[in-house]
Amino acid sequence: MVDFTFTTDPVPAGRPVRLSAEHDTFACRTAQEWLPYLQPLQRNWFESVTAVPRSGVSAFLLDGRPMA
Repeated sequence: MVDFTFTTDPVPAGRPVRLSAEHDTFACRTAQEWLPYLQPLQRNWFESVTAVPRSGVSAFLLDGRPMA
């Protein structure tokens, strides 16, 4: 499985969101607000993904961990 994660500016309030056929809902949350929704095995991946914007560089993750 390959995942892509992107960081962007917040979606302006009131802007419509179009979902594809494979999605039935969406949510906008802070990183802290996402934590209760994560499965235990997703936590390492999530920590790595949320650390990337703070580092200011792109990252390649393998099994949820940054590659050197």
